[in-house]
Amino acid sequence: MTSSLQNPPTAALGDALADPLADWLAAREAATGAARHGGPPQPLGARLAQGLREAVLQGVVAPGQRLPATRALAQRLGVARNTLVAVYAQLAAEGFVVAGQGSGTYACRVAPERVGPGLDPLSADALPLPTPALSARGFRY
Repeated sequence: MTSSLQNPPTAALGDALADPLADWLAAREAATGAARHGGPPQPLGARLAQGLREAVLQGVVAPGQRLPATRALAQRLGVARNTLVAVYAQLAAEGFVVAGQGSGTYACRVAPERVGPGLDPLSADALPLPTPALSARGFRY
């Protein structure tokens, strides 16, 4: 007989959410790793952040879909949880995901503008942002 502590229902749900995304990220890493033999390797966090950006933009993660818990995805990918916590925080700052305390992390319903697949918004090659329209009061400050 199996104890309910060994297989809690939330762990099974987290693993189910992590599997397709983790498989997609692993396949992307294998494809981009093979294509990038000549250049310097990027840090793991940067590669994961770019992969998750592409997953959101390409529809691998549907708009409004809950992303897997950092523990489940980290375990599935074989990386440290803190790495994914930092990646999720970076994506939230960029507007790709929305995170709530205790409610999970969800893909943004509207993808950030001016970011295409394979384009890192933090790189030097990123497109310049348009000048915001300010009121007269905004120009005084």
